[in-house]
Amino acid sequence: MNFRILKAFAATFAYLAGHWPLLLKAMWLPALIMAALQLYAAPRLFSGLADMILLGPNPAPEAATAAFASFGGSLIWYLVSGFIFFPMLTVASLRHIIRGEEPSAPFHLSYGADETRIMASNFLFNLMIIVISIVGELVVGVLAAVFMLVGAGGAARSVGAFAVNIVTAWFQVRMSTLFPAVIATRTLGFGEAFASTRRDWLALAGYWILIGFVILPLIAVLLTPMALPVMGDMVAIKTDDPATTAAFLQALAASLNPASAGFWLAAAALFVLTIAVNAVVNIASAVAWRFMSSEGESA
Repeated sequence: MNFRILKAFAATFAYLAGHWPLLLKAMWLPALIMAALQLYAAPRLFSGLADMILLGPNPAPEAATAAFASFGGSLIWYLVSGFIFFPMLTVASLRHIIRGEEPSAPFHLSYGADETRIMASNFLFNLMIIVISIVGELVVGVLAAVFMLVGAGGAARSVGAFAVNIVTAWFQVRMSTLFPAVIATRTLGFGEAFASTRRDWLALAGYWILIGFVILPLIAVLLTPMALPVMGDMVAIKTDDPATTAAFLQALAASLNPASAGFWLAAAALFVLTIAVNAVVNIASAVAWRFMSSEGESA
């Protein structure tokens, strides 16, 4: 079977255009809670990170501990968002296109077997990416040390780092149908997703590049309300001056405080962004799954 990039791309946006009311009905509440949790935690997180940066590269243990304690609690809300409400949002966006199930209530807010499997598969997938990066860095370090004997250590490190990025990208493409596979097979989906992309994975990579051309401008537009108040601090960042990075993070924390003038516009933009990006990515993934799995071949 040949994966047709343009056909899949057209099918993705035809589904989004035809079913956006259903997707909005299913996704709005978990997206709203996710955005609210992130906005609640963001000021403390960014302010604490700024304080940590200002401590310098070798802070005293007591100072580092105090700085981390000032924002460590805010990370809990990101964990709650990622482990509880992200799976809800993912399941809400995929049940109709994969199983034909429509939400009976005016929102989706449940945590059952599907959500648990999505949470587990997402956690394991990210763990695999971390392992690939760590192993890749170790291999690159060894090769760079060997090639340093002949004066080519820098080149070897650059080539090795590029190779690690290619392997990571290849793995991500091969696993890009993971969540639809979870919903379709009621398993963790790794074997099924990997098998579905064994052929035409290069065409699938091209498909995701096209999807990226849609998502990136969308993100840029919707992030504008958050970016404008801190644009000056962001432009002023200098890689050799940590204080400029700290100033940007402090400005970002202040802009995300509910008392700031542009907070509610930024909050609305984050809510819309959460729905839009997850809808596009998940539906694109589901279309790829249906085209590349045995279900797609027999359709």
